[in-house]
Amino acid sequence: MILKFLRVSSFVLLMSSFHGFCDPEVSTSNDSIQYYLEHAKQKYQDNFQEALVSTQLAEKIAVKNNYDDVPEINFTYASLFYVNGNYSNSLKYFLKAVSGFKNHNDVVGESKPYAGIGLIQ
Repeated sequence: MILKFLRVSSFVLLMSSFHGFCDPEVSTSNDSIQYYLEHAKQKYQDNFQEALVSTQLAEKIAVKNNYDDVPEINFTYASLFYVNGNYSNSLKYFLKAVSGFKNHNDVVGESKPYAGIGLIQ
């Protein structure tokens, strides 16, 4: 019980550093990637299914707008799976997020999935 509390507490700190993807052309309305990722961030602890749907909608918008690599989406999937106790899927998406942040030369972004990987280990 205490270990689970510590894992969730550590994860809450990790998620509080999450800033999501923001592109001026896409994030001006409620159907933006940013909107859905922020919604998922708000719901990840108490409503896994709703957070998952929000993340899937963000991914759908990214595909529609030809964003083939949005590491924040993979980071969000990883976070959702982590909180839900699905560590193998969480690790898979954390690794995808690391790769995406590296492709964008985002060192700060890259550190977030590494922190998540550390929580799994």
